[in-house]
Amino acid sequence: MQNSIEHLVTLFELLKKMRIPHLLMSGTLPEFFIKRVKDVNDEYEGPFQDTDGLRFKPFKIELSDENLVANDGIKKEVIKEIIENYRDKRLVQYIILNTVERSKLVYKVLKKRLEEFDKNPNIILYHSQFTYGDRGEKERNILNFNEKKLRPFILVATQVIEVSLDISCDVIYTELAPGDALGQRGGRLNRKGHTWTSNGAEHLMKIFMPEEEKPYDPALILNTKNAINNGPYSYLRLKNVCDKVYSNYQLTTPTALKNVFRECSLFGYSPHEITFGDEDRGRLVQIRDEEVQKFDVIPWEYYNGDENNLIVENQVKVPIWWYKQDEKEHGEARYFERVTKNVGRKEKYYWATRIPYNKETGFDVKVLSSCLPLPSAII
Repeated sequence: MQNSIEHLVTLFELLKKMRIPHLLMSGTLPEFFIKRVKDVNDEYEGPFQDTDGLRFKPFKIELSDENLVANDGIKKEVIKEIIENYRDKRLVQYIILNTVERSKLVYKVLKKRLEEFDKNPNIILYHSQFTYGDRGEKERNILNFNEKKLRPFILVATQVIEVSLDISCDVIYTELAPGDALGQRGGRLNRKGHTWTSNGAEHLMKIFMPEEEKPYDPALILNTKNAINNGPYSYLRLKNVCDKVYSNYQLTTPTALKNVFRECSLFGYSPHEITFGDEDRGRLVQIRDEEVQKFDVIPWEYYNGDENNLIVENQVKVPIWWYKQDEKEHGEARYFERVTKNVGRKEKYYWATRIPYNKETGFDVKVLSSCLPLPSAII
């Protein structure tokens, strides 16, 4: 969050000096960021708001102090309720977890329970660790369910649901996330609805405590928990939550973007140096914290030793620490291999991984499980 905001502020400053028109749009733009931008340049117009839409109350929040997923399993009362909503009430339900591994666990448990009475249940798992091709196919299937208003339907997802997809559900079960992330998730609940009840039913966002704060800043998680209350929510009320969450949040991380831009105006660093850097210097412009940096790989199931399969559609971003953990466990990378493709007279490099992969759930990281204690039961 800190790096991204500082980069945006620096980018706006550069664009303003170059007289390049620019516009920022967001459903949850906290006041601290608006003030930060105007401190840099007070000539900015806005913000412009959809004042009518901000006052709609499309859902009600129910906050729980319990975990949805913990080390010893998934809360059985929630699983029972989701199954009932699917079987009897035929609702569209989204379950949003803060990590990929917890989303896979919840998906597998729910699918197994659904298959007890439905041989082909309407349930999809959607997270960031699918190949670009598989992710596109999943998005098309999700949009198809949404556009045709097919019921019942369950989507288990991570925070990737917060952007791009114009979809809507009847109820959301989610782990607690920072106020702006909850606002984005809420935008997928009773979307375009004006009130939190319809046809005698309530549209609920049921929020549970995460097992751990990661990938979010613990301070933001605590601030959000203290700022949020039970009851019907308008988008304006959610914006006020965001303002409270970030009211004392300090942005102190310096950005190298301005220096890199100055160096590269004519000649300077190569794109590779800016993006990847080297062992001594690291990335020149770092958007993500070190522990969540990612790189592109191709599952071996899709590569299969054929350079014709080294294409963007077969790539997927995975955490760099997977590679580092592989080296640490085995002395050298056992599950990752650098492969090449002849492009004219040149060779292009790719990374392929032997970590088992399938298009339904993604990677099976049990091969790296010495540092991944995963729950396996229902509590």
